[in-house]
Parts: sequence; structure tokens; C-alpha cells
Amino acid sequence: MRGLKSIAAFYVNRDAEVFWLDLGVLGLKKTRSSERYAMYFKKIIEWLVEYGLNPERYVVSEHVLRYQLQGDPPRNALVLAVTLSHKGRVIYAVLASFTPGVLIILSSRFRNAGWKSEFLLDMAAERIQGYSSTEE
Repeated sequence: MRGLKSIAAFYVNRDAEVFWLDLGVLGLKKTRSSERYAMYFKKIIEWLVEYGLNPERYVVSEHVLRYQLQGDPPRNALVLAVTLSHKGRVIYAVLASFTPGVLIILSSRFRNAGWKSEFLLDMAAERIQGYSSTEE
């Protein structure tokens, strides 16, 4: 998925309120509208179908999240989230990031919160002149 550096799928099976509480406790915050990232969300949905999850069986929601990375100075990483819900419960969450390593950091924290990792792929960052992986 061009531009995205990592993608992870989790089996969550939690009430939506608990899901958002988990994300908040782990430092992820909702941010801007998802319209700017429509092309990426479309690719994530296509990937879900290829992976074997049928999004048509669920209510699909798209969200743009922000995660603050440690460092001097601290910087923000964008994380795209696609949730598959049924009857008010988030069953699956697929997260994708433009910043390599972010989902590796978060993955163990999600597992500690009771999420089950289905898939994690973290690609090496490509160096392209004038390209910033933190702002797509």
C-alpha cells in the first residue's frame, strides 16, 4: 500500500465505548476528517477483502488518529483506523500508519489490553527526497 508503512489487524470484540477508551488510554486521539485519506481507506478495505474479512457483514467506520511519538522534539504520527462493528461492538480494527515502527510499539500495548493480533506488517521506510512520512 503505497505511502503506508505498516498495517495491523486486531480481533477486538469490545463495546464501542470500551474500544475508544482503550485507544485513548494508549495515547491515540481522534483528529481531522477522513476525507483527505479516502484513497488509503479504500486500499485498506481492499486489503481486508484479500485477507479474508468480509466488510459487507459489518458496519465499517473510518477514522484518522494521532499518536505522539517520544523524542526531542516529540512528533505526531497519523494512524488510520478502520473498524468493523456489529450491534454496537467493534469486532475487528485495522490500523495503518505512514510512520514505520508505530504499530510495532502499539501492538504489544493492544495485546496487553486484551486485543488479539491477527496480522502485522511493518515495511522499511523509503528515503525519497522531499518526502516526510509523518505528514501525508
